[in-house]
Amino acid sequence: MLLCQESFMKSHNCIFFLLMMVLCGCHGDYNELGGEYIYINGEIGKQIHGGGSGYFPYESLIPNRVLYYNYDDSYIVAYQVPEKEWIEFKKDYVSKEVADSLQNLFVKMVNIYYCYWIVSKQDGVIYGPLSKTNFIKTCDSLKCRLFLDQ
Repeated sequence: MLLCQESFMKSHNCIFFLLMMVLCGCHGDYNELGGEYIYINGEIGKQIHGGGSGYFPYESLIPNRVLYYNYDDSYIVAYQVPEKEWIEFKKDYVSKEVADSLQNLFVKMVNIYYCYWIVSKQDGVIYGPLSKTNFIKTCDSLKCRLFLDQ
């Protein structure tokens, strides 16, 4: 009986340890893309300086749900599918003018649905949302040679 209890406790300790490892790693996706550009929790953004300790401010450039992205020293390219929850969440935290602008952007994204984006790191210009055809044309005109693994 005692042997069964020890085995039971060891298996529960193992499960507890694995669960803690999973939970500790669930504080969001984050990747630096160079030039203060970042991928964070499904968005592409640019860091904003001036946050306090533990505060990580950034400007969202390509909204939530970026599924694939790639980058080099000059460009960031991304493939994104819009989420209705994103616009509903953002509307609650911005002014009416910004909410109207975001709504217009969201309508464009929904009309394209499978959206492609290009961020030029040199001048900060954002191309998008683009259809796949316009994305390829824009990449060609910019001489952007990045690919998206889809």
